[in-house]
Amino acid sequence: MKFVDGFFTWILSIQNLLEKIEGWYRSRRKYVPWVYRSTFMIGVVLILLKLVMLGELVIISGVVFAGVDNIIGWKHSVRRWLKLCVVYNLFFSLVLTEIVQGMVKGAIADIVFVIIYLLVWVFLSLISNSKVALLVNEIVSGIAATIFTIGTYLVSMALKNKPASSNYLLYFQTDEAFELALANKDALAWEFFWIMGLEMLETAFLSLLPVIGVSALCIIMIKIKGYWVEKNRTPEPEKKIGYSEEATDTY
Repeated sequence: MKFVDGFFTWILSIQNLLEKIEGWYRSRRKYVPWVYRSTFMIGVVLILLKLVMLGELVIISGVVFAGVDNIIGWKHSVRRWLKLCVVYNLFFSLVLTEIVQGMVKGAIADIVFVIIYLLVWVFLSLISNSKVALLVNEIVSGIAATIFTIGTYLVSMALKNKPASSNYLLYFQTDEAFELALANKDALAWEFFWIMGLEMLETAFLSLLPVIGVSALCIIMIKIKGYWVEKNRTPEPEKKIGYSEEATDTY
């Protein structure tokens, strides 16, 4: 129980800290262009000094800082939440994956990227407004589950009684012979070609499983967080949902 109390106390402390940082940023917004130019110049100098990785990180940090204005208030806005957790998280995870690959030899990039991306998603879900995070994760989970269910069903029906795509070598022996048969519009070759396409589509649908699982995990953790907040009477930072300083972000 002490671990749970400590964990959610830490989460709420991060939420409060982010509110203070956003307030500080809004009061100093006029300096953003200068910060962006300075970080870009510092990054270029570091690259010229052959500190390429550090220089790239500085430049990327500057670009991200320049785009902070688009995500201020993200914890209370569905649209900005999605922008941060889907788009910005994508670039952040790619950069972090490159760093991990440079530090850990033999690390599989795809697996590292997925793990980082999903862990960041969970973390951002917990430190944002519970109502917004819960709504977004329910939408994502519902859409992903619907696409997965319908997609895998249709593909499995299309592949019913069809041979596996790998069996094309039993008929064409080599890849070159298979490609030649496709060019000659051989019916059997084209059938295997479409089977390959369907199997790739099935793999794409299966890739939604981690999204469904993580969004479901987020929903559970957000509900536990809500229960803990209510039980301990420790409210999280609140603003009107859809908050935007210019009052233009309503969703």
